[in-house]
Amino acid sequence: SVASINASTGSVVWNVAPAGPRPSLPRLQSPAAAHGRVFFGDNNGKLFALDPADGKTIWKKDLSARLSTSLLVVGKSLLGGTIDRTLQHVAIDSGALKQQTRLNGAPYGTLISAPPLVLILIKGDDARLIAYDAAKGKIRWQQVTPREWTTFRPLVTGSTVIVGSEEKELCAFSLADGTRRWCLNIGQVPRGLGMSHDGILYVGTLSGRVLAYAAKK
Repeated sequence: SVASINASTGSVVWNVAPAGPRPSLPRLQSPAAAHGRVFFGDNNGKLFALDPADGKTIWKKDLSARLSTSLLVVGKSLLGGTIDRTLQHVAIDSGALKQQTRLNGAPYGTLISAPPLVLILIKGDDARLIAYDAAKGKIRWQQVTPREWTTFRPLVTGSTVIVGSEEKELCAFSLADGTRRWCLNIGQVPRGLGMSHDGILYVGTLSGRVLAYAAKK
């Protein structure tokens, strides 16, 4: 199900399961909201556009597989990765399939908008950070780590994207062309990233510790 919650009071405005009862999963991927609609993928490969006022279904679409990433609106398209190693492009007004892009692995985590690029994590024989040009439907650059990128939400700061890996490294790459700017071994597996207004990079780790660094330019 997906719920609308009043941010001021915490009260539930509506809660709907547009596909009806489904077996539960540990998590569902994040929905998206834009252009007066809420976009939601259930745990069985269905995608819905809902009315934000009451949660009623505007359209629904059967995808080729279940979503494995968050949803992201780019222009008039809704992007989402599915477990069959595909990036789906769906028209936000009708739910029509506009394009499917095959990837070298299963996409995961949060899709990050960094116009004109979308940053995508995928996992196959290795793990890749992909910079995808959504308008052209092409991969501009990619960076590889042997096991997994463990920060499921890449951090974009200025002209740089920062990710962490299972090798206990933080790495920064140029958004424009993927050139490596620096890598730092922090001795722990990074999980979450955040940047303060005064340039401090905060890193949550699987050990439960939070580390702080003066961000490198």
